[in-house]
Amino acid sequence: MPIGIVIPHDESSAMYEQNFEGLSSYQAAVGGYIEPVRLEEAKLLIYANEEGKIRRLPVNRRATAIWWLHDRMFREVDELVGDVVLLGRSGNVPKELAELVLRTSRFRVEVRIADRLGWHDMETELNSYVDAALFALLDFRSSDEVTDIRVVSA
Repeated sequence: MPIGIVIPHDESSAMYEQNFEGLSSYQAAVGGYIEPVRLEEAKLLIYANEEGKIRRLPVNRRATAIWWLHDRMFREVDELVGDVVLLGRSGNVPKELAELVLRTSRFRVEVRIADRLGWHDMETELNSYVDAALFALLDFRSSDEVTDIRVVSA
């Protein structure tokens, strides 16, 4: 049975791991029919409410930040609404990602810069994975030199 991370749109509600036993459990988590959103580069999958935008569900800032961080194609192009489920493409959310998102308390941002080898630490520590993702996305969106960004444990 797949294990995923439920990301509620309400930021006062914690993100949490959940076992999913079938279609009905995914539908219950997102509050309706599910729509898959594939994060090709990261080999992740998000299930969102298929009618979320039609029903004008609230923007899910945390899920959107994770989506944009892991899939450059959709950065600032689209956003996720309502509660969503994050999974690995093969089922379970990757253990490393679950550990980072749910159980780590300090984060750093690293970037790849054109014409320079390796990842470069931005020397800023943040208290949440989503805050670190947003910091990275907002800080480097206009930089032509930054070719990739990631959030790591501090």
